[in-house]
Amino acid sequence: MKTDLLRFVSLEELSLAAAERVIEYANQAIKERGVFNVALAGGSTPRGLYDVLSSSGYQSKTDWSCWRIYFGDERLVPLTDSRSNYAMAKEHLLDNVPISGEHIYMPPVHLLDARNVAMKYERTIKGNFGNASSIPRLDLILLGLGSDGHTASLFPDMPALEVTDRLVTYSSPGVLPPPVERVTFTLPFINAARHILFLASGEDKPEAFKAAYYGTPLGLVKRVPASMVNPKDGDIRWLVTAELTT
Repeated sequence: MKTDLLRFVSLEELSLAAAERVIEYANQAIKERGVFNVALAGGSTPRGLYDVLSSSGYQSKTDWSCWRIYFGDERLVPLTDSRSNYAMAKEHLLDNVPISGEHIYMPPVHLLDARNVAMKYERTIKGNFGNASSIPRLDLILLGLGSDGHTASLFPDMPALEVTDRLVTYSSPGVLPPPVERVTFTLPFINAARHILFLASGEDKPEAFKAAYYGTPLGLVKRVPASMVNPKDGDIRWLVTAELTT
């Protein structure tokens, strides 16, 4: 596993650098396998990346028809709800690039029951990869970081962290808002990715970043979920703003 740490003075610089990385990974995957399978993240930091990717300067840098979009986690709210990760990605990226709706795979949150949503979404993912017995490898998973050290919807000391026989599981609300049920990729699925980009910023996250990057405790939590992202045959790059490392 290769881990890089890149620091930026502003969220704008971070977003530009992240966009260059994403385009690099996308074009490499398209050249080698004819398709780019990527999982998007929610939150305020990835939003800046999506704005850059959908800007006029980036429209011609990749073949959007080869992109296949997934979501690393989602809240069980309507897809039009402002709390929905899909709704944010739709507004800031998906509506503004030439990608077919048939290539965007959202968790079926309309089913309402979190267990059923997770099961159906996993079935979709497996079907797209030919139902192979091995864990599918996404080309890129984008991840954020919460002030409690969570990533995707994997929260400290919650049962979803212990799920090892699924690609997608359900997750009860953590201590951070919004207090809604969620579905999330599991650690084994995340750790199977070829590339992982952590995007993190915010004055409330320096301690969470230290716990995630260096593996130190965070309060009573001995090991935060973000520190458990350790792909065996992939790489991780952390892109963070300066206040996280001071």
